[in-house]
Amino acid sequence: MPYLALSYCWGDPKKTVPIYLNNKLVHVTENLSSALQNFEQRDVALRIWIDAICINQKNEHEKSQQVGLMAEIYHKASEVIVWLGDGDENSPRALEILKEIGASALQLDALLFDIQLTQRLLLRPWFRRVWV
Repeated sequence: MPYLALSYCWGDPKKTVPIYLNNKLVHVTENLSSALQNFEQRDVALRIWIDAICINQKNEHEKSQQVGLMAEIYHKASEVIVWLGDGDENSPRALEILKEIGASALQLDALLFDIQLTQRLLLRPWFRRVWV
């Protein structure tokens, strides 16, 4: 059955917010509550894997077992959504910059290679000798 996985930082565990999940009252961190509010804007019901909810946090055995499976859980998700926190007025531009950097990654790799070649040349003994 397809599901989304949410990757986020928990935030302060002492600051919780009550939410209803499948008609059941659950307390989650403020950061998770903010992330979940963004899902409410979608018109379709979603199946979301969230570690704080899907793993019994009071059961140490289950926690250690599930943490070992998290890479597989994220890998098998139809989509992984990363929640970086609430945005501000600069967030859209920052995301544009990240897209631009990603698009030019190959150019950056080529530039890094050129810098390494130049560095190797400049590390030769001639450039370190003492002039008399």
